[in-house]
Amino acid sequence: MSVLKRGGSFWTVLLGAYVAGLAGTMAQFADPPILPTLAAYFRISSATSGWFMSVYALATLVTALPAGLVIKRFGGKLMGGMGLCLLVLGEALFWFEFSAHSLTGVLVARGLQGFGFGLVAVAAPASIAAFISEKRMSLAMSIWATWVPFGSVLMFLFAPLLTHDGGIASLSIFLLAASVVACALFWGAIPRRTKASLRLSRLPSESTPSFAVLIQASFSGRQRVIWWVASSFACFTVVFFSFNTFLTTYLTSRYALSLVFASSIAAVASVANALGNFLTHFVAKRWRRTLFLLPSLLLAASWPAFAWGDVGWSVTVILWVGFVGGFIPSLVFSAPPSLALSSSSVPLLTAVVILGENIGIVVGPVLFGAVAGKYGFERAFLLLIPFSLWMGVGLWRLYRQQHVSVSIHS
Repeated sequence: MSVLKRGGSFWTVLLGAYVAGLAGTMAQFADPPILPTLAAYFRISSATSGWFMSVYALATLVTALPAGLVIKRFGGKLMGGMGLCLLVLGEALFWFEFSAHSLTGVLVARGLQGFGFGLVAVAAPASIAAFISEKRMSLAMSIWATWVPFGSVLMFLFAPLLTHDGGIASLSIFLLAASVVACALFWGAIPRRTKASLRLSRLPSESTPSFAVLIQASFSGRQRVIWWVASSFACFTVVFFSFNTFLTTYLTSRYALSLVFASSIAAVASVANALGNFLTHFVAKRWRRTLFLLPSLLLAASWPAFAWGDVGWSVTVILWVGFVGGFIPSLVFSAPPSLALSSSSVPLLTAVVILGENIGIVVGPVLFGAVAGKYGFERAFLLLIPFSLWMGVGLWRLYRQQHVSVSIHS
C-alpha cells in the first residue's frame, strides 16, 4: 500500500495539519501561563479566571460537530483555512478588547478563536485520514498528537517573557504572526480535493445524508464505540486542562515561585507530555493491551501526591503526570480511522471525539477553579481521581473493539 491515498507527500500533509493544530493550541494555551496576571488585571477570582479556557472550549464544542457533518461538502482544506482566518480575527480582537480593559470583550474574542479552532480541530485530522494511508496512520497520529503539548510548551516558555517585556501587545503580535504563517502553510500543504470528490459534493441535496442520518450512523456497528472514546477524552481534558490551566497559579501561590520559573516547569511538563505522545506508536507494538488501561490508573494514583512534599517533590509529580498523560491522546485520535465503517465516516467520528474533548475543557477549569478557590488545590487535585479512572473504561472499550476487528480480519 502506498504511503498516500492521493496527492501530496506524507510529510507535507502531516506538516500542514500539524501547524494548523499548533496555531490553535498556541492560542488556547496563551492564557494559562499568564493567568495570575490576567486575574489581577481584571480583578477576578480563580473560578472566574477558568472561563478564559472554558469559553474557548465552549465555542470549539459548538463548532466541532457541525464541522464534522459538512466537511465532506466543503473539504478539509477550505474548512481549515476558514478556521485559521477566524483564529487571526479572534487574536486581533483580544488585543483590542484587552487594551480597552473589557473582560466581556476579551471573552468574546476567546470565543471567536474557539470557533476557528473548532473548524481546524476537525479539518486537520480529517485531512490526515483523507491523504495518508492506513499503513502509516498510527505513526501520523502519534506525531500529530504532539501539537497540543508542543503548543503549550511554546506558550509556557514565551507568554510570560513576551508579556513581561512588551505586555499583551507583544504576545498578541506573536500569536497573530504564527496564525498567519500557519494558514499559509496549511493552504499550501493540503492537496486539493480530487475531481471525483468535487462531483460528489455537488450532487443534489437528496443524495446528501441528513443530520439525523449522520448522527445515527455514529451509533451503528462498531462506530458506536466512538461515544465511549469521546467520554474518555472528555475526562482526559477535564483532568489535563484543569491541571495545565492552574499549574502556574498553584506553583506561584503555594511555593512563591516567580511566574517565569513556574511557567518553565509547566513547559518541561508539556515536553514530557509530548514524549509520551510520540512513544505511543512504539510502545503499542509491544504492550498494546497494557497501554490502553495502565496510564489512567497511574494518573488516578498520582493526584493525592500533591497533598504533601516540598517543591522538588511537586515538580517530580508534575513531570510524571505530564509524561503518563501523553499516551492517551494518541490512542484517542487513532479511534476514528479504526472504527469508521467507511472513509466518509472519519470526519464525523473525529467530530464526536472533539465534542467530548471540549465538553471536558468547558467543565474542567471552571469546576477545578471553584473547588481550588473554596477548599484549596490539594482537594481540587483529588477531584481528578474519578475522571482519571473513567478514562480507562472508555479506552478499554476501544481496545476490545479494535482487538475484535483485528481478529475478524486476520
